Amino acid sequence: MNFAESQMRQGLYPVIPDTPVILGAEVAGVVEQVGGDADADLLGKRVVAVLFATGGHGGYAEYAIASVEEVIQIPDNVSYDDALAIPVQGLTAYFLLTEAAKISGTDAVLIHAAAGGVGSVAIQLAKILGIGKVFAGASSVSKLELASSLGADVVVNYTDPDWMEQIQTETDGKGLSVILSSGTNDIVKQSFNLLAPHGRFVVYGSLDILSSSFGADQVMQLVFKNQSVTGFYIGSYTAIPGNFKRAADYLLHLVSSGALKIITSSRYELKDAQQAHEDMANRKTVGKVILKIKSN
Repeated sequence: MNFAESQMRQGLYPVIPDTPVILGAEVAGVVEQVGGDADADLLGKRVVAVLFATGGHGGYAEYAIASVEEVIQIPDNVSYDDALAIPVQGLTAYFLLTEAAKISGTDAVLIHAAAGGVGSVAIQLAKILGIGKVFAGASSVSKLELASSLGADVVVNYTDPDWMEQIQTETDGKGLSVILSSGTNDIVKQSFNLLAPHGRFVVYGSLDILSSSFGADQVMQLVFKNQSVTGFYIGSYTAIPGNFKRAADYLLHLVSSGALKIITSSRYELKDAQQAHEDMANRKTVGKVILKIKSN
């Protein structure tokens, strides 16, 4: 499950699907049938898939149809739950860092919602890719403890009134070179002020993007500090031929080797999908949220 699906259900997502609709953009299971252009060897194989090419929906069901280009075999030692974190959250974290933010080893990176599905992967990938200093932001002690255990160098609690000063101290007053932003409007505005000259501010999955405002003061800051603001949508990257399989194979290899840990502590039965959405909206979930169709 993804936070975007919770927003769709509430009518808060920028693009609302026509109803009736079966939500769910990613699935994992065993291949039951293949089309004429697909490799027949996939029959009976354990796979994980994203459903972008077939409309981006349909995962909350016992069966789903996926394009063969968006299907990846799961290594034998990787569970379905762990594999499910790869097609959306995992690839989002990967392309945010490598393509949208264009990170380098000297960067100081702040990752919002650090205990979420994207954030928990992004922290680890940032360290694997050699980022200089990784900052993680969240709003509870338990989530910050998780972020630290995953490799964050500095953690900040948004409920602390001096969290911005903490970051300035840790960067020797230089600010952050990269901010991966998915927070609320207030947190977005506050963290924008922490962006260093030539910094990159990447917006993805904002909780209240439809009510966000970007005024003259922010534009002037961008101009005189040579900063940039970049939007991010995972579908634009996976649509590039070969991108999905290349990146998904890489991440699954990291999971299989033990280099990348997937947090999947939030599991729900299909009948409890609405409760799962409400828990995500209220920040009660940690890591990847899994919707279990049946025991497997």
